[in-house]
Amino acid sequence: MNKVLFLVSFGILLIISCKHDFQPKPRGFFKIDLPEHSYKTFDSANCPFTFKIPVYGQMVPDIDPNAEAWWMNLVFPNMNAVLHLSYKRITNDSILYKAIEDCHKLTYKHIAKAEDIIENEITNNNGASGMVYELNGETASGMNFYVTDSTKNFLRGALYFNAKTVPDSLAPALDFLKQDLNILIGSIRWRE
Repeated sequence: MNKVLFLVSFGILLIISCKHDFQPKPRGFFKIDLPEHSYKTFDSANCPFTFKIPVYGQMVPDIDPNAEAWWMNLVFPNMNAVLHLSYKRITNDSILYKAIEDCHKLTYKHIAKAEDIIENEITNNNGASGMVYELNGETASGMNFYVTDSTKNFLRGALYFNAKTVPDSLAPALDFLKQDLNILIGSIRWRE
């Protein structure tokens, strides 16, 4: 009798447990704790420009063998991101036009993965003007820009994340850093 009761109970439990569909949990992503926006002035001796950078960013020289003078990287370790900055001294119009064209070409290399590239002309109160490119989609770079005084100075920037480009996952960090880059661009001052 106990054996029959056990088998009936086991059979009922087996039938009840088989009615629920198993659903695996979706893949998760790390939570990024975003700091408060706070800035300091980057002002290095002999550097042809100054600007405000976030206090949670670290300015380091570009160690690439092809790097030119005043090429540097603004590293954001807590977001696994880096802003590559390249400076060009302008001595004539052809150098300026080539620098602008190179920036445009490098930005549009992302067109295969970009859903959209938005161009915005910019001008700050310190005599700098240029273009900001916002790249949407699964692109390696989320934002590119150049700023120039059109006579002596040209600065290009490209923001990259050292992670797989999943737009929904990177969106909070990208939006956060876009605010910082707008402050940086708006505060650029040329030394001459």
